[in-house]
Amino acid sequence: HTVGTTGVRTNSNTEIVDGYSALPFQDLELAAGGGADLNAQSRWVVPIVQTNNGWNTAIVITNVSGANNSVNATFYAAGGQGFAGPSVALLSGETLGPGESIVVDLTEDAGFPEGEVGSVWIDATGAVVAVAFRHKVETEMTLTTVAQPRTDAPIGSFFDPNVAYGPLVFRDYNGWNTGINVANLSSDTNRVTVTYYNHVGNVVATESVTIPPRAMEYVYTPATGNFGIGENQITAVRISGTAPLAAAIDEVKYLGGQGEGHAMSYAAGRSLQGFFEIDLRDTQLGRVYYPS
Repeated sequence: HTVGTTGVRTNSNTEIVDGYSALPFQDLELAAGGGADLNAQSRWVVPIVQTNNGWNTAIVITNVSGANNSVNATFYAAGGQGFAGPSVALLSGETLGPGESIVVDLTEDAGFPEGEVGSVWIDATGAVVAVAFRHKVETEMTLTTVAQPRTDAPIGSFFDPNVAYGPLVFRDYNGWNTGINVANLSSDTNRVTVTYYNHVGNVVATESVTIPPRAMEYVYTPATGNFGIGENQITAVRISGTAPLAAAIDEVKYLGGQGEGHAMSYAAGRSLQGFFEIDLRDTQLGRVYYPS
């Protein structure tokens, strides 16, 4: 996605550039509780949406079930509230035809004031996909956050819903800041620990937060100066909870000079265990294969 250019290539006049990964079929299965039928109920979560600090969020939901679909979307605020605190119904029984999309702008459509942060839970009678676009006009930044399957139980034995990974986290690196946004998918309180690793695999820091049911919290790692990749440079995180979770990792660069006003976001990866039928660790190949 680009803003400020009319050609097929980006150039120095392009104001914003961003992208995201397509949702795999496995995520549709997980959102439907493991069933392969795309007409089954679909459950998703966008770990973070916001209208604070100059940001605004637009959520796009698309019906991919091939039939008419009824969609609900509910906002749960951050700050330790969860389902015990106030929620906002963004959509309630909204009918989408096959292939139809709906956009909900938190400021213009939902009337959110400045200063809101939370997560959005999406439920539909058939398969849907969703994405949230966060943009900050004053710094010409945009962040694209793809919805993640909302599941509170393992499907088979192929992944641990309580653990997620971020392979790239900036901390004190040339002005980059990182926010790790964690949504609690459980009906129980979730104690989440974020463990930071440097590039050689050593643990260099840990942080813990307690998240009420259906709430979200974020762990912020600001840049305090310009540093290269040093001995203690943090490059990855492991996010582990006592209950199922979903996480999105935001990285932004506000500092002046070259590279000013950059931003990117990605979904933390699930803890896949690999298919035991093709576990080749004891062979010459020495590999475990994972679903894509």
